[in-house]
Amino acid sequence: MAPIRPRPAVIYPLLFGFLAVFYALWVWGPALGGFGGDNAIYLLSAQSISAGGADTIARHYANTSPYPPLYPLLLSVVAGGHRVLAAHLVTVAALIGACAIFLLWLRAAGLGPGAASLYTLVLALAPGIEQQALQILSEPLYLLASLAALWTATRAEQDNDARWTAWAGLAIAAAIMTRSAGIALWIAFVAWILLRRTRRELWVAAAAMVPFALWTFLQRHHAGYLHDLLAVYHTHPLRTLRHQLGTESRRLVRGWAQDISGPLMQPPFPFVAGVLALLGLIGGLRRPMALESLYLLVYLTIILVWPFPSEAARFLVVIAPVVIRLAASALQGPKRLGQTGSIVLACALLVMVVPQWVFNVRRLAAPVPAGMGAFKHVSGWYHPDIHHAELSLYSAAALTRSLQSLPRLVPAGQCILNIKPSITAFYSHRLSYAPPPGSARQTAFWTILAGEHCRYALLVADESPSFPKPMYPLGRFRRVFGDRLTILQQTPLFSGPGAPLVSMLVKLPRWRLSASDARPRPGSP
Repeated sequence: MAPIRPRPAVIYPLLFGFLAVFYALWVWGPALGGFGGDNAIYLLSAQSISAGGADTIARHYANTSPYPPLYPLLLSVVAGGHRVLAAHLVTVAALIGACAIFLLWLRAAGLGPGAASLYTLVLALAPGIEQQALQILSEPLYLLASLAALWTATRAEQDNDARWTAWAGLAIAAAIMTRSAGIALWIAFVAWILLRRTRRELWVAAAAMVPFALWTFLQRHHAGYLHDLLAVYHTHPLRTLRHQLGTESRRLVRGWAQDISGPLMQPPFPFVAGVLALLGLIGGLRRPMALESLYLLVYLTIILVWPFPSEAARFLVVIAPVVIRLAASALQGPKRLGQTGSIVLACALLVMVVPQWVFNVRRLAAPVPAGMGAFKHVSGWYHPDIHHAELSLYSAAALTRSLQSLPRLVPAGQCILNIKPSITAFYSHRLSYAPPPGSARQTAFWTILAGEHCRYALLVADESPSFPKPMYPLGRFRRVFGDRLTILQQTPLFSGPGAPLVSMLVKLPRWRLSASDARPRPGSP
């Protein structure tokens, strides 16, 4: 009897039907998946595009955004960036599209339909991917574009057809216009063309850079990523680089384990994640001239020197499919042995990601207090510690209520200080500015504040690297204004005595900056 082989006509519809249903349920809600400011920047940029720039507040954040415009342009097509659920569904559609391209890439690389489907399922259910799907961020669209570039480049190598190279260039242009990190893919693409000695195709790379170069030129009046990089490295570059490499390498190791095995981090899952990374390295060394190997090298080099280690897991999630592809190629040998090894690795990875997925599904189906159903899609609800998860739920609900009340309490035309200004602007439709960082000296603090002319401040219990104290800068306000500081609203974590505050809206008295000692004085600014 002939062995039963999996048929793509059967397994592919089942695979993507399952992913579509799961991810629709996973994100189906009107709440933001988190209160990181990037979510709101993309939504406000989409609002500005859909309004043709007529919305002055949305235009302010679109014009000052450092992010390329393709993702907010896509959001603007659906509900103009006003509906959070629509933005979630657009993002999930890009993610499922990326998984489909990943499967095509694996098939082009010689994997059978069974192994390719298993690896695609591993990617789609990886904890890092699931967490990204809860956010309104550009990573899923970037995954779609970058994987399309790698797949078409593979076809160009196999068919020796310049038309596939042109398609790869188009996908790379889309990737760079989605995330600036796509510059790593473009650099790898140029090197790939040169190593293949097909210099006549360099025009494709040049054309792929044109949209990004034009957008950068139009945004030249705003400080960009290069400005941020120079601000960190300009004083003691070698010492800063040495410290950065040590810090970032440790964060990358942990971030990779979180992306692949999830916050449960059950042994031996972090070990398996390490084996996957090692096999990816071996696969890259076996095919050093392949576009995916060059891309991985350039991308990791950029991430190692990029001075934001807290984002390590987010930075790595977009190269997870590249590592999986290279790990599978490391096992390629005799055809039968290679296919068996690929399936064994895929099954091992699937066993690793399924427990976190089961945990997430059970937590998604778990009951929550009345009125909090919309916040089951906040990423903090999926923390392993149920006490921490419930606090995240209450905090998200309370903070959302506080933000939604701002239009009633802050007159139109006034601005609001908040450590997450884009989130505040999205909910209040008022201009919002971040207060000076906690490291600012007193004189610098008030000098910067005087230029913003904000009399309202939404103080929150959250902390960040720039604002390490809860309710910042309440302490500085009270030291200067004392009883003249007006508290307009306090939002507790939950109703009942002893509940901690999630946020506080205050109104500053009229003040001006003294010309003699740069200190605030009573009176009109």
